[in-house]
Amino acid sequence: MAMPCRYSARVMTARVPTEPARARGSVVIGMKSAALELWGPDAVASLARSLSPEARVAIFDDLLLPMGWIAESSVVEFWRAAYEGPLGAREEALVRYVERAVVHGWGRFRKVFVGLMTPALLTERAPALWRHDHTHGVIEATMLGNAGVVRLIGHEYGASSVACRFMAASFHAIVAMSRARHVTSSYSVDERRALTVRLAWK
Repeated sequence: MAMPCRYSARVMTARVPTEPARARGSVVIGMKSAALELWGPDAVASLARSLSPEARVAIFDDLLLPMGWIAESSVVEFWRAAYEGPLGAREEALVRYVERAVVHGWGRFRKVFVGLMTPALLTERAPALWRHDHTHGVIEATMLGNAGVVRLIGHEYGASSVACRFMAASFHAIVAMSRARHVTSSYSVDERRALTVRLAWK
């Protein structure tokens, strides 16, 4: 009997010179585009008003380019406002929103690229995909058979329960975009604030 193959990858992200932790502009562009698609301009305007002046300017007022950078703290603030506002703290609504945000943020080419990947190749590429969009944190990805584990270590997302929900849904959405089918997932956060997402598929 053939033994299931095990794949793993771990890469420390490169850092840009500026602090604190930052995310690519494409991440926020995806967030805003999905919000407009699903909730409409009035709901998005209300969400913007609920943010701190710093986050509101960074996300809605400044010119944001896909390859630019934005503070992760502003991303987390947007997620919290969305979860408590238009999403109504509903998990099924969160999953749908994150799926659309990933599609909008990645664009057609990257979506097609991931759609051609097997889960094994996606596991191998996971650290590089993270490193492209984030300045901080370590991704560990392991696959065994039809299951995988993704860990995010050393990132401020782990200190926010809402950010952990969004990231778990993001990993789920990305795996579902690959050649995996019938994806299920769960997540946990340990005492070091490391996020662990467990995924399975057929």
